[in-house]
Amino acid sequence: MFTTLSQPDISFLEGILNHVNDPVFVKDEDHKFVMLNDASCDFFGLERKDVLGKTDFDIFPESEANVYRLKDIAVLTSGQGNVNVENFTDSLGNKFIISTKKSLYKTSNGDKFLVVIIRDISELKKTEKLLLDSIDKLAEFAYAASHDLKVPLNTINFLIGLIEKDQSTSLSDKSRSYLDYIKSASSAADDLISGLLEYATVDNNGCKLEEVDLNETINDVETNMYASILSNGVSLKFDKLPVIKANKVRIYQLFQNLLSNAVKFRKSDVDPKINITYKRKGSNHLISVEDNGIGIVESDIDKIFKIFVKLNPSEQYKGSGIGLTICQTIVNNLGGAIKVESMLHVGSKFIITVPVQV
Repeated sequence: MFTTLSQPDISFLEGILNHVNDPVFVKDEDHKFVMLNDASCDFFGLERKDVLGKTDFDIFPESEANVYRLKDIAVLTSGQGNVNVENFTDSLGNKFIISTKKSLYKTSNGDKFLVVIIRDISELKKTEKLLLDSIDKLAEFAYAASHDLKVPLNTINFLIGLIEKDQSTSLSDKSRSYLDYIKSASSAADDLISGLLEYATVDNNGCKLEEVDLNETINDVETNMYASILSNGVSLKFDKLPVIKANKVRIYQLFQNLLSNAVKFRKSDVDPKINITYKRKGSNHLISVEDNGIGIVESDIDKIFKIFVKLNPSEQYKGSGIGLTICQTIVNNLGGAIKVESMLHVGSKFIITVPVQV
């Protein structure tokens, strides 16, 4: 039955494969099944004799067989294995989502065989969908809650203004200090709520992808930050940057946060310098945003992207502690990664890795 593989003891090999819980089978260059284990028979809902010598088109729905055939041809012609997520329907019409790993086996006399391992990931995909649905609902809740909290907060700020105006001459110093505390707390709450709104919607507009020229993005951010850059004596330099496929608004948001942080966390006695550098490394774009600011204590570097984490005194550095979490989410949504290298009193470098779109 299987002499073309030149194996001295096929029953020994079949016996080993039958101890594997996942379906494993072998096809020849004509795409015919020449070996399969018991798990394959159980999963297909067919006896071994109904599979051996047949092709996918003989036993599976044509739409699915077409997909399998294309993936098989890719391995047989290139010699490179692949891993795929595919739909599968058994002999009883039950539908599954499967992960298939396909590899090429070549005998000493040059015969080619396709070795396939299947894993049923239907439950995993269901769990994944439930998790994504939960995340969406959580984001909707965070948006709604944050939006609703803005209303009473605005009322508080409005009433504080009225009190200060109406009682400008009768307020004691202690009362004024209380109002200052209320305004400060209100301002901090406003920053936090705004950050929550931003974080809750960071994925909502991420569907529209377009060609984004990062040089234009940096110019736009620089224009928007003109007053801050001018008043703080900021020197901003950047390399020729690539065009990437992304959401334009989110990419602007990414660099706006990084450049704003570089200005915010500057050293008091040194003019801020921000250098944005670029290089292509394999199949990735590497973009670095480096500053000469106050830097980060080494023990705090792992905390920098965690939501609500603020490493510096709130009274000195305003903010919600959400900005870098948003940056990480934006980059992760592009299939990339962001990390930071920093030294206290020397500065920080944020390194963004984004896959090259081909």
